[in-house]
Amino acid sequence: MLIDSSSQFPRRHEDAISTLLPDGFVVIMKLGSTVGYTLTPLSALLWEFSDGKMSLAEIVAEVERLVGDQLTEASDIGPELFRVAEDLIASNYLIDTDSSDATADD
Repeated sequence: MLIDSSSQFPRRHEDAISTLLPDGFVVIMKLGSTVGYTLTPLSALLWEFSDGKMSLAEIVAEVERLVGDQLTEASDIGPELFRVAEDLIASNYLIDTDSSDATADD
């Protein structure tokens, strides 16, 4: 699946719960499920920003702004977050909304 990062406004599935681990990783699961998905600290930022109000492109730009100076491979942030977003959408942890859905709540 190829995402249009400027028109997709990802939001967390309402049945998904997350747990922050001591090492900064986050485990997400669906209510009633025994299978989870582990997010790196970087991917956890994507998860936290996915409230349906920012486009995927805006989320990636914000994460790059927050952590880009701290990483030696900052140029890898965007592609990594796009890959994780695709995985989370395919796994139904993130709902793939568009800009009209995001502005409807305002």
